[in-house]
Amino acid sequence: MYLTVTGVELKLSTRPLNWVSGSGSNVYRPGTGVADAFQGMAGDILSGGLGDDTYHMWNSTATIVEGGGQGIDTAYAYYWGSAGLAANVENLVLSARGLTSGSGNGLSNIIMAGTSGATLNGLGGNDVLVGGAGSDIFVVTAGNGSDAIYQFRPGYDVVRLGGYGITNFDQIVSRAQQVGSDLKIALPTGESLVLRNINLEWLDPTDFGFSLPKASVPTGYAQMYGAARGHNAEGWYVLTNAWGAGSLTFGQDYSIDAIYSRSDMTKSTTFNWSFPYMTQVAAPIKAYPNVLFGVSPQGEQVNPTDTTHVFPVRVGSLGGLTATYDVTMKGNVGGYNVSYDIWFTTKPDGGKPTITNELMIWVHKGDVQPFGSVIGTYTDGAFTATIYRDGDYTAVVSDKDVVAGTLNIGRVVAHLQSLGIVTADEYLSCISFGAEVISGNGALRINNLDMNVDTITSSGMVHTTITGAGSSSVAAAASPAEMLAGDSTEFVFSDSAVGLDHTDQPAILEDTSTPANWFAQDGSFVDASLASTSVGLNGLHANLSAADFLF
Repeated sequence: MYLTVTGVELKLSTRPLNWVSGSGSNVYRPGTGVADAFQGMAGDILSGGLGDDTYHMWNSTATIVEGGGQGIDTAYAYYWGSAGLAANVENLVLSARGLTSGSGNGLSNIIMAGTSGATLNGLGGNDVLVGGAGSDIFVVTAGNGSDAIYQFRPGYDVVRLGGYGITNFDQIVSRAQQVGSDLKIALPTGESLVLRNINLEWLDPTDFGFSLPKASVPTGYAQMYGAARGHNAEGWYVLTNAWGAGSLTFGQDYSIDAIYSRSDMTKSTTFNWSFPYMTQVAAPIKAYPNVLFGVSPQGEQVNPTDTTHVFPVRVGSLGGLTATYDVTMKGNVGGYNVSYDIWFTTKPDGGKPTITNELMIWVHKGDVQPFGSVIGTYTDGAFTATIYRDGDYTAVVSDKDVVAGTLNIGRVVAHLQSLGIVTADEYLSCISFGAEVISGNGALRINNLDMNVDTITSSGMVHTTITGAGSSSVAAAASPAEMLAGDSTEFVFSDSAVGLDHTDQPAILEDTSTPANWFAQDGSFVDASLASTSVGLNGLHANLSAADFLF
């Protein structure tokens, strides 16, 4: 049930009793005196007459002709672009992914968004505006009546007030009143706006298109403004990186800044931004403010403050890679994702021509749409994700927000190897962590980010700990393997390894912490390509891993 601000119930059309033929195009299609259903093709003129009529509009050039007081009529639009109600039609439902705008008329309308973010404007009358699955913009203008908004999602949807002289969120707060489960805002014109099932404390300035309060700069921290600003320290870069702003002008159309500590580049590093709000299918990325460790193939291929040089690292020599992180999101969280961006190249310190793969791991999706098509899923304990692929781009998108925890990036890379996307001979050049911004006002604070990397060298394992305050490496040779049974086929193991020994070939042991890494019986590393070697077991051949044994 949908109620206007004044308590009047608005309804969609009743179930049709007559279905008008929809064959052909450029056809005049008259209705009857009962509830008719129409199919609007290119150039059609549809005239329902009496009764609650339902119009399925498949082309924007089809038009509806209705008289006043002839029932409750509803238009369902299935084309791309924008849709508006004809005179005397009460309701509009946006039913296509590509419909990103819907407007009413002088009546009290129901306007419903669909699966994509849409800009809804009821125009005259006391309208009911209903949010959809995307990040919607609700336009409420002085003199157009009192509107009620249903399914408003704080942090995703935005109310755009026009003509009221309201310039800040404090004015909204002073005019707001909680009425049961609804929030009623008294507007200066005598009109009202009601947000159904919303509490005032759930809202912040960005829900009305205002910027967040100016961020303070803690003692010992620095702040930099601009589209392409960066600072390098302790092996890290802090980058504002508004690479997709296009024709927008910094300081006029948008703003972006970073607050950071030169002594700890990943402790409470905060990015703030303000971009225009938009509803657009596959909206382009405006910026990717981030912290970066390693050598980026997109930049100058240098990192002057990195002391360990753990990146670039050959994938086949990567023994393990985890990232422990904690972030705080503010503002229009639907207007950005939070993601790792990992680049692979054909050689160390390679530039753009050497790029082989870009891997993104999203821990917050927002209303940002990944490129490409779904090629599968990924599960690692409680972390579940959907995998998208387009060219050399792969996105592993978490099924839910994971704003803190430890992410095993090494296992993700190993999974992509099993899919044939990444190879052992590629080089992981750098890892970034930040927010891809498409719309609105927001802020991301990286409370902390540390990484642990195990790499394999000819002399054994090297463990590198990476923090925002610096990184350090410790050599740790693999433990010698021990025999578990004596036979032509023998089980062998070390501290973190298990495998088989055979009279015809050297032992191959699998590192149980990282399935792609194998060790010989003497404890030295064996290239990961041997992981698929077939070994004998009681006369049978089988490919075995640690998962095939119980401990």
